[in-house]
Amino acid sequence: MRVLTFTGPAGVGKTWTASELVRCLTEHTGPRAFSVTARNARSAQDLLGAAASALELPVSWAPLVERLAAALNREPHLLLLDGCERLEGRPHPVEVLLGLSPSLRVVATRLSSLGIPGEHVVGLDPLPVPPPGTPVDTLRDSPAVRLFLTRVADAQHGFDVEHADVATVAELCRRVHGLPLGLEILAARVGAESPAALLAYIDSGQEIVLQRTRRGQAEPRHLSLRAALEWSYSMLDPHAARLLRRMSVFAGPATIDMLAVVAAAIPHKEPAAHPSYTQVLDLVSTLVDHRLVDPFPGPGEPAFVLVELLRDFALEQLVHQGEQAWAEEARTRAVVDFAVRRGGGMDGGNGLGSGRDAARGDGTGRDDGTAQEELARSEEDLRAVLRRLVGRSDLREGLRLASALAPFVLRRGYDGFVGPALSSLLRGARQADIDDRLVARAMLWQARLSAQLEGPSAGAEVQATLAEALRLVRRLDDHQATLLGLSFVLETAPVTLDFAGAAEAAGEGLHLAEAARDARWAGRFCAWAGMVASRMGRTAEAVSLARRGVEHVETIRDPRALILLTLLVSGLPPELVRELAGTLPSVDELTSMARRLDDSRYEPQMLCTAAGVALRERDLRTAAARCAECLRLGQRQAVWDSLPYALMLLALVAVGRGNYIEAALFHGMARSRLDPLQPMPPSPWFDEYPSVIEEVRQVLGRRAFGALAQRGEADMHVNSVAVPLDYAESAAGLRRAAERRTSSVRPGAKPEALTPREKEVLVELTTGATNKQISARLGMTPKTVMHHSMAIYRKLGVRGRAEATAWAFRHGMAH
Repeated sequence: MRVLTFTGPAGVGKTWTASELVRCLTEHTGPRAFSVTARNARSAQDLLGAAASALELPVSWAPLVERLAAALNREPHLLLLDGCERLEGRPHPVEVLLGLSPSLRVVATRLSSLGIPGEHVVGLDPLPVPPPGTPVDTLRDSPAVRLFLTRVADAQHGFDVEHADVATVAELCRRVHGLPLGLEILAARVGAESPAALLAYIDSGQEIVLQRTRRGQAEPRHLSLRAALEWSYSMLDPHAARLLRRMSVFAGPATIDMLAVVAAAIPHKEPAAHPSYTQVLDLVSTLVDHRLVDPFPGPGEPAFVLVELLRDFALEQLVHQGEQAWAEEARTRAVVDFAVRRGGGMDGGNGLGSGRDAARGDGTGRDDGTAQEELARSEEDLRAVLRRLVGRSDLREGLRLASALAPFVLRRGYDGFVGPALSSLLRGARQADIDDRLVARAMLWQARLSAQLEGPSAGAEVQATLAEALRLVRRLDDHQATLLGLSFVLETAPVTLDFAGAAEAAGEGLHLAEAARDARWAGRFCAWAGMVASRMGRTAEAVSLARRGVEHVETIRDPRALILLTLLVSGLPPELVRELAGTLPSVDELTSMARRLDDSRYEPQMLCTAAGVALRERDLRTAAARCAECLRLGQRQAVWDSLPYALMLLALVAVGRGNYIEAALFHGMARSRLDPLQPMPPSPWFDEYPSVIEEVRQVLGRRAFGALAQRGEADMHVNSVAVPLDYAESAAGLRRAAERRTSSVRPGAKPEALTPREKEVLVELTTGATNKQISARLGMTPKTVMHHSMAIYRKLGVRGRAEATAWAFRHGMAH
């Protein structure tokens, strides 16, 4: 190995690591080692001069190359080339140096690789830091915390390392993102100031600077993290530096397409240029090589993100260059286009996208699930841009963005920003000259979101909005939007109670879909029309519609149509649909398919269907397990319409196990939400439910049964589904509540458990605001916001902001 290059961000310890390696290699009988400072060297001539100076070659009239080659060939040499960022040329200066002697070996340090043949690269990354919420007793095992405490002990400040506040130390490690230089700088200050005081100092926006580091180095770039970042930034070419500072406007990951928008030239200020995808990718690759930008893990299109430390620095550079206003506008355009593309793909599954979009899926729902994850990872940017558009009354772009995000929040099961934005924008659009097509689709989504998230209380408003939107799309002859609106009429029937309208919508949608030869929509409307027929007692018609639906989806294999048809078939007499049931995927397959769709509407329906099938086969254990899964989903996603199903099924499980008291409790919980259910329950068990509950009433006695049912109804408003979930997991042989996964909300977690200040922070968290924004609104430091957030998560028993948001919506603390 002739060339070994240590790469990594400024402050990660490249120089120290390279020096330690050279020391180890030369400690006994290794080659002679020399350290060459290459930070100011640009050309081969500069590098050769620096090497000659390090080797202390005597002055001579002979050419430098000859004298240096003669010195290097006398014996093996090992050169440490520290800071090779500016070296460039063809051939590369390091190649020229290596060509002087075959026995020469080089250890180099650089932000990125030298890019020469035979080079071996070792990338150094910051030390892992413990995530928020890590148990205190395991914090000392974190490499970053260990290094900090070791450096404090080495300094002999009299600091009690054994009894240190490791939670505060861990937070300090997070603030410097595990960079060893940052940890060393902070550790050197302990003694004069406590870790808590250092944290408050950082929160105030002050920079911690040293006169010299522990190793006595006085180089300016090693005296503060900011100096290290400034040095790294100065090493970038102008295009890469511009992209880095403009990336700071993104709060979360950004795709190449999004970055291309902000990387474009500012009109009338810079030479006109619209960088291509390849050019932006090359620039991002440079930033990744310099460890200034991180690839964001996960499915979907590649995305890149700045960690907070670098983002703050890059934002300062953006402001200094006078580019912030333009970059913010560019981010707005980029985020809207991103959301429309991703939401359009998801709309394709609901009939709103083009035929090309709708044909992208492979029958597994993988594309839709990926789009959902991509939108979720950019939620902070999506919220910020939507607030910006609403705030400045940009009705057209605001409606485009909110409508594109509606499928995202509908699938997720809760919302804190799209529904209110749609309402606000539509109020303005009715008095402005906005495209009717855009307004109509926005109205459709507003109605659908209201039905899903507000429930029966919004029934009249949902019915009126859908009727108005459908009149508009019919007049515009927009078939796809008409199909979407008709499907919404059917899906919201449990809220609007407009079953006559649902029957008409099923017939109209089926006729329209078959006329357009749209097999996806035809399969779905066959299922819906069949459910209406089954509800009205027209069993033969329902069976015929099920057969037509299966024929439509034989080649398309649309997961939503398959799920709906399975729900229809499972509610029909088995002897009439046995042949059809054999052509559809199994309930377990469809449950997995629904899970891959990442849609809060379909998975609970399939879980309840699977539980109903298990009950029909007298498999109480499996039925309880499926109920437990459904209850966990309802608890996490605040899906109001799936819980009555699961509770009714669990009551039947309890009766089957002889637990009549629990059956009465669960019946009381279910009856508090016994609105008409969607789309249609599996009738074999649903039809039996009243007689089974009457049996429970007879066994317990009417007075005892009534008291238990009333207690269950009261518990439903206090503890949500904690009690039935415990029972379901026990009946299924699963772990008890105390051993359950941390994503389940802790039983007994009530709004009263939070302090008034924590309630204020929780409400702000549901808006998607960052800790800095919340601190500005509530008049506290970001650190205090973080501490309140950790306390909220602990008290509620949730894992993070998303689950806390769902909890807040369930308990009426956010709207």
